[in-house]
Amino acid sequence: MSLLSRIRGARPRLTHAAALAAPALLLLLAQTPYTNDKTATATWMTEAYARQGGVAASHIPCVWTPEAKPAFFRQWAEEPPLFHYLGVLLRNLGFTLSYHSLLPWLLTLTTLAGLASWISVWTPLGPLQLASLALLPALAIHSTRYIPDHLMLAALVWGLALWCRDRRGWGLALFTLAVTAKATAAFALLGLGLGEVMAHPSRLRPRELGAWAVRGSLTCLPFAAWLYYLHAKHIPNPFFEDSVSLSRHMGGNDWGILFTGRYAWRFVLWNGLRGVGLPLFLLALDGVWRVLKRWKETEPRARVLTVFVVTTFLYWIIVRGPQFTGPWYSFPFLPAWAAMGFLALPRRPAWLAPAALAITAAHALALAALGPPAQSALFSKWNPADMPVQ
Repeated sequence: MSLLSRIRGARPRLTHAAALAAPALLLLLAQTPYTNDKTATATWMTEAYARQGGVAASHIPCVWTPEAKPAFFRQWAEEPPLFHYLGVLLRNLGFTLSYHSLLPWLLTLTTLAGLASWISVWTPLGPLQLASLALLPALAIHSTRYIPDHLMLAALVWGLALWCRDRRGWGLALFTLAVTAKATAAFALLGLGLGEVMAHPSRLRPRELGAWAVRGSLTCLPFAAWLYYLHAKHIPNPFFEDSVSLSRHMGGNDWGILFTGRYAWRFVLWNGLRGVGLPLFLLALDGVWRVLKRWKETEPRARVLTVFVVTTFLYWIIVRGPQFTGPWYSFPFLPAWAAMGFLALPRRPAWLAPAALAITAAHALALAALGPPAQSALFSKWNPADMPVQ
């Protein structure tokens, strides 16, 4: 094959890469930097690890002692410092003042590439779809936010992409990395497993169910080992505050919150308005409804994706409290919502696709440029006093 033929063959791939990377670069330039307790804590922990020598660090910055009493920081002790070590690496490479913005942006690019690869399994993506994918509101808002959830999301979407392409070993390894970086990824894997089993009745045999149980256990093993280490060292963390079910991760025993309007609004806010965008969110709901109505006639892949999306509701029932405090708790299910939304687009009138994607992109750029005060004024109307037990 001649060099000219190779260049011509690579042109579509280069076009798609540019369509994905250009909006992401625009977001980096348009982003209004800001911080909160979560980003400040992650940065503080990274600096603490850096002072100890990075990976060789022997002291966990989250340790609580009666003398020091850094009670504010101890609540994130359950997050293994994988993300923070990446920050230490960038810091030591010379990005001392910018690693906290550069690392999440690089991971956002990685997430976008993995998300495009995974969604293309379900439906073809052209340059317009790829450009709008890079401008999903959740990524626009958090693309430079220094939180471990970026590492979790990047590992999760690439795990999904490889898993759906029958590269199960690599997929499982990345799933393990995702759960270790942030345990919320385990719920997304639960959705994938339930979808695989329910979409293929033949997999309901005990042997198949046992295989899925083993896979799930393997992905959670490193995180469980980390929790055991914390427990052995008497390091306070939310998984040992009375019990898991009553910790701040679950929202205490306040089950009545599930039936309130403010909780339903948060669901739409984090998954729709500040998640994949309202157009894709509504298209995804419509797609789920159509698949459920024609379950037997629908191809297995669409059934898997439908169950994946529906598992979001189970996740919000189990994990209640954090949904009032951080939109990043919804990150694990955003890939499923985006994929279902894009899958529903070709079934609609030709004008709907560019209109929906243009609205999503404009919304994302506005959120990125306006910054958190304007975002709060536009979309957050609930008093912090309304939050459940944390």
